[in-house]
Amino acid sequence: FDMNMPGAHWISALLGSVFGFSDPGYRRADIFFLTLTLILIFLWLRSFGNLYAWGAAVTFGLLYQGYGPGMSLQREFLIIPFLLLALILFPKSETSNSKVRYFIVGLVLAITTLIKPVYGIMTIFIIPFLFFFTNFRGNRFIDLGIFLTGFGLPLAISLFYLAENNALTQFVEISTRYWPLYTAIDGNLAINSGKSLFIRLWEGLSGIGKPGIWLVPTLISLFNSLLQNRDKSENCTKFFLMGAALISCLASVIISNKYWEYHWIPFIAFLIMLSFSGLAISKNSPKHIPTWIIPTVLLAAILVTIRPSNEFLLQIRGQTLPPPQGGRVDEISRYLNENLMPGDTVQPLDWSNGAVHAMLQANAKPATRYLYDFHFYHHISNPEIQFLREDLINKLTISRPKVIIQFVDNRPRVNGPDTTRDYPQLEQFISKNYYLDKNRNGYLLWMRNN
Repeated sequence: FDMNMPGAHWISALLGSVFGFSDPGYRRADIFFLTLTLILIFLWLRSFGNLYAWGAAVTFGLLYQGYGPGMSLQREFLIIPFLLLALILFPKSETSNSKVRYFIVGLVLAITTLIKPVYGIMTIFIIPFLFFFTNFRGNRFIDLGIFLTGFGLPLAISLFYLAENNALTQFVEISTRYWPLYTAIDGNLAINSGKSLFIRLWEGLSGIGKPGIWLVPTLISLFNSLLQNRDKSENCTKFFLMGAALISCLASVIISNKYWEYHWIPFIAFLIMLSFSGLAISKNSPKHIPTWIIPTVLLAAILVTIRPSNEFLLQIRGQTLPPPQGGRVDEISRYLNENLMPGDTVQPLDWSNGAVHAMLQANAKPATRYLYDFHFYHHISNPEIQFLREDLINKLTISRPKVIIQFVDNRPRVNGPDTTRDYPQLEQFISKNYYLDKNRNGYLLWMRNN
């Protein structure tokens, strides 16, 4: 039971298979995706000039590294190279117009949708560009059909895969009955009922933090570009395609309704690209805007937002990096390795404190389809949540996990109307069938009685 789309799991599995399911492998995969992203940024912007293309690529690379390990291989980061590839392949002139390109663009945008469905919004902007912003000869409806065929193919393959693995019904359940409930939880883990849309939006948008300063050179660049003689039609098309991508990324953040730091990374990437392309345009612009304004504001944005990560600062000082979750992941992993026998299963009762991480390290098999427990504590009057609560108990009764990992302190909890911290049926099940084997560092390890 997971909110993530199949594409996110497939890419993670692919990267793990290629680079290894280990700390060095994870880092190699992160460097690979970052390098790929920077190359695509350069290829996309090189028509504006190599200097500006490299400037945008290096700036984004430094900003990304400044976030530290917490940003590594987040779904939003994985989406960026696919969005860039779609933009690079989208026909921008008569010579680049190709039916194959439309098919591949649809294919690539479908992959972004399979990673995180809200990024399918980009297709809404591609279709108007296809019809109204290109002046190529040919039947636009045929081009649209080819684009939609490319877009639909990966989605159809995914649905077929889910059906073959008896998971299609569960996926439909999650996407139609649970996603709306999860979306109602805001970035502060509160049910946002009672707050106006404007207030929620304002609170969320302010969460972008210092990188929001990139809005200033971007808006100046957009304004400046509207005043130019469009003597380079390809760059003009590119500029507005980036604007469409920027709007898509912002809409995706708003629809997700979480506004967490990593949700902003695609939006920030396109802010940087638009800022540097605007700097290139300003060189040959009429004097509507003083030529020094964009580079000055851009330099200020770089100085404000580019900084080393906390982990990097610890390393250059010769200090040891703290273990995951204050050492709890390693502690639980050791416990599982010492106590599990072949065929034993484990049930995590946690959200983001490291239980699943420890299970991965110990190669422990989950007892049920529920890897996180926050689903059971919000919208408790909703039939879907009531079903999930009952289903968990039924599956625990059947699977009888050897160990239950329960985090109790310093853990995130959903709050607000129609939420709770109580789950009497689960408490009764544990007290009847398990004894407390370990109580330490904010978590409980329950061992089955027999």
